[in-house]
Amino acid sequence: MTNHPSPVLPKQALFWLTIISSLIFACGCNNNQPEDLLTLTSTSTSTITVTVTPLPTVTPRPSRTPTKTHTPPPTTTATPSETPAELRPAQLWLKRDVNNKVIDWAYSHITDIDWDSKGQVIRFSATLSFQLMDRGIHRETITIIGKNLTIYYLNIRRQVGTDMQTARLIVGGTFGKDVPMAIIPAGGPSYVKLRLMDDNDPFDPYLSHVTANLPFEDRSELYPDVFLTSLEQVIAQLPDQFILLTDQPIIVDPDSVQRFEYDIQTVSSLMARFYPWMQLDDYDRFTGPNQAALYLADYLYLSKPIPTPIEWYSGESLILILGPN
Repeated sequence: MTNHPSPVLPKQALFWLTIISSLIFACGCNNNQPEDLLTLTSTSTSTITVTVTPLPTVTPRPSRTPTKTHTPPPTTTATPSETPAELRPAQLWLKRDVNNKVIDWAYSHITDIDWDSKGQVIRFSATLSFQLMDRGIHRETITIIGKNLTIYYLNIRRQVGTDMQTARLIVGGTFGKDVPMAIIPAGGPSYVKLRLMDDNDPFDPYLSHVTANLPFEDRSELYPDVFLTSLEQVIAQLPDQFILLTDQPIIVDPDSVQRFEYDIQTVSSLMARFYPWMQLDDYDRFTGPNQAALYLADYLYLSKPIPTPIEWYSGESLILILGPN
């Protein structure tokens, strides 16, 4: 894998320094804790061993074998944003990734895919782009597997085919009803992986995926853990031109389901982030990807239309690319 050269000083350095100076974190930098500072990323990376299956040249597809399971519809209660969030859609400019592909509101790149012996997709991750519609983080309470779960999301739009579809992007969650971000218990529910990039920085979706999934000490320079409250401060101060991208597992390898099932029932952030993609049976057991996950995988992998608009997305790793103005 070729390393990217270190970028020159970005034109927006003063802008990001203003943001950085406003963010103070009361936490350490180790043991998977959020970083003290937000800094513009350097695109220089160390050599990384590639273990992900290359993008396909054959035509297997996600299985749509009917099952007897179902996902119980959650009870939802909408609440106002943590901060005032007037409509202010992000604006595009001409930006390409390292593969010379234009990064627009329909941008996608498959970053991890694997199949079983029958040619059915058993593991699937992708990087997606979104248009952020306002500058706040919103919250909503759902009831799932018998628990109240407060989820935190961004109002976004994404182009699917020729349509711009409105949806919500989950960035975190915590057990409890209508829990403000300021009092979320410390740990996974309260922060995300965040990468800040300047327009001059080359964007490699595959390398970004691999880097974001390294251990904390190996990824912290490029992908520090940032509290949701600090993420909202960053979002509130963004200029007109920027692109939001996420990288997120959509279909989980069944070999890890037993452990994963325990995790999503006990770790609120995992439950929130996998809520859009997981199928539950009558006993609240995780049984695999739901129909939305299969539709999205088919759309990204085989360019098949999505019959029903996807209302929820989720982001484990967030990338903000700042425009040139």
